[in-house]
Amino acid sequence: MTEHLINRPAAIRACPTCTHPILRATTGGIDVTTDPAPVSITEEITQLLSGHRSYDVLTWGLPQRIFLEWRDPDRIRTRKYPVVTTHGCRVTPPAAGETELVIRTPVHYPEIPLF
Repeated sequence: MTEHLINRPAAIRACPTCTHPILRATTGGIDVTTDPAPVSITEEITQLLSGHRSYDVLTWGLPQRIFLEWRDPDRIRTRKYPVVTTHGCRVTPPAAGETELVIRTPVHYPEIPLF
C-alpha cells in the first residue's frame, strides 16, 4: 500500500512531553511516533478502540534498520511481525479552530478616488 511513498527508518528518542522512550519514523509519507514496546493482540485491540493506530515493525537492509508499516485491513488479519501502537501523549488531534490561517493581502489604494 505504501510502496511508492516515503519511508524512513525509526530512531529511538525521548518524548519531549513525558520523556519516555519513543520510536520516530516516517511511514507512507507520514511522521509517526510510537511506543517501542511490542503489544499483544488484546492490547492492540484496546489501543485501536481508543483511537490509536498500530504498525508492524520490520527490519530491512544491511545494516538492519527498523521501519514501521501501518497495519491496514490486509495486514491486520495476521501477525507476522511485532506490533507497536502510537504514543499516548500525542494522539489527541488539535481542537477545531485552534490554528487559524490568516493571509494578509496588501491594501491597494487607487490613485483616483472612486467617489
